[in-house]
Amino acid sequence: MAITLEGNWAAGLAFDVHTLSSTYLGVDEQGRDHWDTQVALALGEKVDVPVFCHVLAKEAGSVELKNIADASARTEALRKQIKIHNAQHLEGLNVLLLDDLYRSGATLQVSTELLYKTGCRKVNVLTLTKTRSKR
Repeated sequence: MAITLEGNWAAGLAFDVHTLSSTYLGVDEQGRDHWDTQVALALGEKVDVPVFCHVLAKEAGSVELKNIADASARTEALRKQIKIHNAQHLEGLNVLLLDDLYRSGATLQVSTELLYKTGCRKVNVLTLTKTRSKR
């Protein structure tokens, strides 16, 4: 079941409705949150395209988004939290932004803004799941 996701990206899909939690792996050596990237790596290998993991990252100690109910407040918090790292190799490329979960779209919106600012030609998004509500 594919679900269309609307946003500031060129096209977006979620594969199913979310029922389980994601796998948090702790923080990396720079103190940034680290999540499982096995799906992205497998997808890149399958279609023979490069995968750039951890180009976008939330700063360590960021506020929990699930505690921010207002969508615009969540977006503003993310603009302060999400940073882009080593993105010079993305200039002029079409990018597929892969995320595990689509809730309100705020994380994908802010991430897409950052990718376009670095010179990406087109950003498409793909999430594995979508929550049943936008909270």
